[in-house]
Amino acid sequence: MRSSKNRKIVLGVVCGIVLLCAVGLIGGLLRGDEEPSTRPGKQPSSPAAAARAVPTPDPATRDAYLAALNAIDPEIVHGRPEKAVNRGRDLCTTIQHHPDEQERLVKETRERFTSHRNPGGFGRQKAERILAAVRQYICPTY
Repeated sequence: MRSSKNRKIVLGVVCGIVLLCAVGLIGGLLRGDEEPSTRPGKQPSSPAAAARAVPTPDPATRDAYLAALNAIDPEIVHGRPEKAVNRGRDLCTTIQHHPDEQERLVKETRERFTSHRNPGGFGRQKAERILAAVRQYICPTY
Protein backbone atom coordinates (compact mmCIF):
# COMPACT_ATOMS: atom_id res chain seq x y z
CA MET A 1 0.00 0.00 0.00
CA ARG A 2 2.79 2.37 0.87
CA SER A 3 4.54 1.62 -2.44
CA SER A 4 1.39 2.58 -4.36
CA LYS A 5 1.25 5.89 -2.49
CA ASN A 6 4.93 6.58 -3.27
CA ARG A 7 4.35 5.86 -6.97
CA LYS A 8 1.46 8.31 -7.02
CA ILE A 9 3.62 10.98 -5.40
CA VAL A 10 6.47 10.40 -7.86
CA LEU A 11 4.02 10.40 -10.77
CA GLY A 12 2.51 13.65 -9.51
CA VAL A 13 5.93 15.29 -9.22
CA VAL A 14 6.96 14.14 -12.71
CA CYS A 15 3.68 15.39 -14.19
CA GLY A 16 4.16 18.71 -12.42
CA ILE A 17 7.67 19.11 -13.85
CA VAL A 18 6.46 18.27 -17.36
CA LEU A 19 3.62 20.75 -16.99
CA LEU A 20 5.96 23.51 -15.82
CA CYS A 21 8.31 22.88 -18.75
CA ALA A 22 5.40 22.97 -21.21
CA VAL A 23 4.04 26.19 -19.72
CA GLY A 24 7.49 27.79 -19.90
CA LEU A 25 7.94 26.77 -23.52
CA ILE A 26 4.50 27.96 -24.56
CA GLY A 27 4.95 31.20 -22.62
CA GLY A 28 8.26 31.81 -24.38
CA LEU A 29 6.68 31.24 -27.78
CA LEU A 30 3.81 33.58 -26.96
CA ARG A 31 6.25 36.27 -25.80
CA GLY A 32 8.11 35.87 -29.08
CA ASP A 33 11.29 34.31 -27.69
CA GLU A 34 13.19 33.19 -30.75
CA GLU A 35 16.68 32.57 -31.94
CA PRO A 36 18.65 35.81 -31.36
CA SER A 37 19.28 36.11 -35.11
CA THR A 38 15.56 36.68 -35.77
CA ARG A 39 14.81 39.28 -33.09
CA PRO A 40 15.20 42.83 -34.34
CA GLY A 41 16.98 45.13 -31.92
CA LYS A 42 18.43 42.34 -29.79
CA GLN A 43 22.11 41.59 -29.55
CA PRO A 44 23.16 38.01 -30.30
CA SER A 45 24.28 36.15 -27.20
CA SER A 46 27.35 34.44 -28.68
CA PRO A 47 29.90 34.90 -31.47
CA ALA A 48 28.20 32.10 -33.41
CA ALA A 49 24.83 33.85 -33.09
CA ALA A 50 26.45 37.13 -34.12
CA ALA A 51 27.77 35.47 -37.27
CA ARG A 52 24.20 34.36 -38.10
CA ALA A 53 22.56 37.68 -37.28
CA VAL A 54 21.08 39.52 -40.23
CA PRO A 55 20.95 43.25 -39.55
CA THR A 56 17.81 45.24 -40.11
CA PRO A 57 18.18 47.17 -43.37
CA ASP A 58 18.53 50.93 -43.28
CA PRO A 59 15.40 52.90 -44.31
CA ALA A 60 16.47 53.45 -47.93
CA THR A 61 17.35 49.79 -48.44
CA ARG A 62 14.15 48.73 -46.70
CA ASP A 63 12.08 50.93 -48.99
CA ALA A 64 13.85 49.63 -52.11
CA TYR A 65 13.29 46.03 -50.97
CA LEU A 66 9.60 46.63 -50.30
CA ALA A 67 9.24 48.36 -53.68
CA ALA A 68 10.85 45.35 -55.36
CA LEU A 69 8.43 42.98 -53.60
CA ASN A 70 5.45 45.18 -54.52
CA ALA A 71 6.60 45.17 -58.14
CA ILE A 72 6.55 41.36 -58.08
CA ASP A 73 3.10 41.20 -56.46
CA PRO A 74 1.51 43.72 -54.06
CA GLU A 75 0.02 40.81 -52.13
CA ILE A 76 3.53 39.87 -50.86
CA VAL A 77 3.79 42.92 -48.61
CA HIS A 78 0.03 43.52 -48.36
CA GLY A 79 0.26 46.34 -45.81
CA ARG A 80 2.66 44.45 -43.52
CA PRO A 81 6.11 45.77 -44.40
CA GLU A 82 7.80 44.64 -41.17
CA LYS A 83 6.60 41.10 -41.72
CA ALA A 84 8.01 41.14 -45.26
CA VAL A 85 11.35 42.46 -43.97
CA ASN A 86 11.51 39.83 -41.22
CA ARG A 87 10.67 37.07 -43.67
CA GLY A 88 13.54 38.27 -45.84
CA ARG A 89 15.91 38.37 -42.87
CA ASP A 90 14.87 34.85 -41.90
CA LEU A 91 15.45 33.66 -45.45
CA CYS A 92 18.96 35.16 -45.31
CA THR A 93 19.88 32.64 -42.63
CA THR A 94 18.99 29.83 -45.02
CA ILE A 95 20.86 31.57 -47.84
CA GLN A 96 23.91 31.88 -45.58
CA HIS A 97 23.93 28.15 -44.82
CA HIS A 98 22.93 26.90 -48.30
CA PRO A 99 24.04 29.60 -50.79
CA ASP A 100 24.39 27.26 -53.77
CA GLU A 101 21.23 25.17 -53.25
CA GLN A 102 18.87 27.09 -55.53
CA GLU A 103 16.07 24.52 -55.40
CA ARG A 104 16.09 24.50 -51.61
CA LEU A 105 16.13 28.30 -51.47
CA VAL A 106 13.21 28.62 -53.90
CA LYS A 107 11.26 26.05 -51.86
CA GLU A 108 12.03 27.94 -48.61
CA THR A 109 10.97 31.19 -50.28
CA ARG A 110 7.66 29.69 -51.38
CA GLU A 111 7.04 28.38 -47.86
CA ARG A 112 8.09 31.57 -46.08
CA PHE A 113 6.41 34.17 -48.30
CA THR A 114 2.69 33.48 -48.18
CA SER A 115 -0.52 35.45 -47.82
CA HIS A 116 -4.20 34.84 -47.17
CA ARG A 117 -4.80 34.59 -50.90
CA ASN A 118 -1.63 32.58 -51.47
CA PRO A 119 -1.24 30.23 -48.50
CA GLY A 120 0.97 27.91 -50.56
CA GLY A 121 3.27 30.70 -51.67
CA PHE A 122 3.38 32.72 -54.86
CA GLY A 123 4.63 30.07 -57.26
CA ARG A 124 8.07 29.26 -58.54
CA GLN A 125 8.62 32.28 -60.81
CA LYS A 126 7.63 34.81 -58.17
CA ALA A 127 9.58 32.89 -55.51
CA GLU A 128 12.71 33.18 -57.65
CA ARG A 129 12.14 36.94 -57.98
CA ILE A 130 11.48 37.30 -54.24
CA LEU A 131 14.68 35.37 -53.52
CA ALA A 132 16.61 37.67 -55.85
CA ALA A 133 15.21 40.73 -54.04
CA VAL A 134 16.14 39.29 -50.65
CA ARG A 135 19.68 38.59 -51.87
CA GLN A 136 20.00 42.05 -53.38
CA TYR A 137 18.62 44.14 -50.55
CA ILE A 138 18.59 42.18 -47.29
CA CYS A 139 21.70 40.02 -47.43
CA PRO A 140 23.83 41.04 -50.42
CA THR A 141 27.02 39.59 -48.93
CA TYR A 142 25.71 36.01 -48.72
